[in-house]
Amino acid sequence: MAVEVWKDGRRISTQALLSSSFVIGRDAACDRVLEHPSISRRHAEIVRSDDGEIRVCDLDSTYGTTLEGVRVTEATVVPEGAALQLGLSSRTFKVVASPQEEEEEGGDFPASFGKRRSRPGTEDEASKRRRHQREIAAMTREMLEKPPSWEEREEPPPENEELGRRGFPASREVVFGGLSKKTVSCVDVDPGGARVAVGSLDKKIRLYDFGGMDGSHLPFASKEPDDGHAVVALSFSPSGDRFLCCTGSAQPQIWTRDLSFLLKFNRGDPYVTDATRTTGHTTMVTGGQWQPHEKMRCGTASVDGTVRLWDLCGKTGLRDFLYCEQTIKCKDAKARKTAATSMGFSPDGKYVAAGCADGSLQLFQVRGRAHAYRRPDARAVAHAPGTDAAGACVSCARFSPDGNSVATRGDDGYARLWDVRKLAMVAEFPDLPTHHATANLAWSPDGALVCAGDDRGRLNFFSAAGAWHESRGGYEKVASLESSNASICCVVWHPRIRQIVCGAAEGVVKTFYDPEISTNGALLSSNRKINATRRNADDIVVSGAGTIINPNALPMFRNDQALRKGRYAKTRNDPIKSRKPDPPLERGQQGRNAGPRSTFCQYYVETHLPQSIREQNPREELLKYADAPPIFRTDATFYRDKEGNKVFHTQTAEEEAEQASVDDQKKNLLSHAFSKPGPS
Repeated sequence: MAVEVWKDGRRISTQALLSSSFVIGRDAACDRVLEHPSISRRHAEIVRSDDGEIRVCDLDSTYGTTLEGVRVTEATVVPEGAALQLGLSSRTFKVVASPQEEEEEGGDFPASFGKRRSRPGTEDEASKRRRHQREIAAMTREMLEKPPSWEEREEPPPENEELGRRGFPASREVVFGGLSKKTVSCVDVDPGGARVAVGSLDKKIRLYDFGGMDGSHLPFASKEPDDGHAVVALSFSPSGDRFLCCTGSAQPQIWTRDLSFLLKFNRGDPYVTDATRTTGHTTMVTGGQWQPHEKMRCGTASVDGTVRLWDLCGKTGLRDFLYCEQTIKCKDAKARKTAATSMGFSPDGKYVAAGCADGSLQLFQVRGRAHAYRRPDARAVAHAPGTDAAGACVSCARFSPDGNSVATRGDDGYARLWDVRKLAMVAEFPDLPTHHATANLAWSPDGALVCAGDDRGRLNFFSAAGAWHESRGGYEKVASLESSNASICCVVWHPRIRQIVCGAAEGVVKTFYDPEISTNGALLSSNRKINATRRNADDIVVSGAGTIINPNALPMFRNDQALRKGRYAKTRNDPIKSRKPDPPLERGQQGRNAGPRSTFCQYYVETHLPQSIREQNPREELLKYADAPPIFRTDATFYRDKEGNKVFHTQTAEEEAEQASVDDQKKNLLSHAFSKPGPS
């Protein structure tokens, strides 16, 4: 008997059953070593009894053994050619009869039974049989001499394969390279699913292109957008030609998809108490997102307690810094300023959800430029007090694809779903611990699932609507995927390529996909060979950096004679160091001594035009004004007219008023005395 190994409909190897026991497992002492995560150390045993009957026994394996789709619980007879599958491996084992046994079974028949007469010049059946037996014997000796064959680990982990069967794009994974050991704080994918932007706490942005990457998955561009500030949020525009970069500073930036700088936002005046009177953020920016349908509008949130809306075609100020268009102020239950820790637009762009440091979720309807956002349209306490004394920080607020729900996540270890129409909580998902300020969650493209990572390095999937919600009977955890040993910080579920990109601590970025569900993206680069000539952009910069040593500065290469010669030439050209004597005077020379006057014009200028004040005698100049009348008021000139006569009032103010009234009475009497009498 022999064991055939099949995969994808073709036989890849054959191994003879030379003993009564044939053990399959991951242990090196097994007869057939199968390296797969779902295979136990000693997984199954194929036993051959004395009567020639073949049986299979499962050796208490974790994922079990199936025979023609039926799980084996006890010793079961294996029919010839039956398919035997171990765990979740894609290999199929079949027990078949060897050619020697087929010959022995036909030994009772005559030698001429069923035999055709050989044609002249052809090999007869007996010689063919003998040649075939020699080949089988040689193959058996080769198998005995060779060590047990190891199967390459080409299949995904068992839980990933199980998720792929249930419709999750998680059966395969790709690990990005070229990252540091710092935590990956934010990840975003452009609308077309061609490029991935990764920001981390090492203060750098890295861009990956699925279409141009090879098997090493290195970034094609890397840059530090703002010196000394970590990257906290990235968001591509709807057109995909640019993206918003929010750092720990108060000035977000706009970069192109090729990592070229475009625009920088203005910084507000920190001494203005009213935040609406400033044209930008005054403190650290905590998040930002592009408007879903406007390629020239975006929004940002900051610790200064505002969510600001920006128009890239709007007004700019000093050094072409962009001014904000609208300012939304976030306040707590006591109408005090509270920091805005996250924000997000609705799919139609008509609403803005703001997560605050006091644990509240606030909804604002986007209105015109002149509107003053004095209070939110709806407000709810989303998360209970946690690390913050005033409340749990809301690190993420994301609308569902249909816009009817909002998912929030806080540092209290919970994720909650809210109905936007009445802002009521409809579900909460516990056991999501995180210590990252930028920890987020992601919706599936159909809005039926919510995906979030935790500090244990697992991706958790929760049912939110649709068939998953109905089959599970409510909002609960559907599946959990072991992603990495480091805590997961950010997750993106792209709706077009059907792939999940997650960033974790220790500089880990992975893309999960399923060949049956996903399109393009990681499928383009996963099967490419590694280009040996290509290097990481960061490595190229580091390899070129260092101390530049001038060979001539070393003592062994120094030419002291040449140095002395050059120093002597410089000294000779310097008139002061070389004590060069004065040259003879020439005609018209403007030097230490004036040359002879050669023209009448020069004589007239020197003798008639006024000279500078340095050449005047101060005493003679002052004596010119000794007999002149004073031009300033003194005690002798006060209260005098031009002729020098004193001018004083002869009456007081009361006397002048009384005299004025007497004069008026006299005028009235004179006017009545000379007036004509009227008709009687």
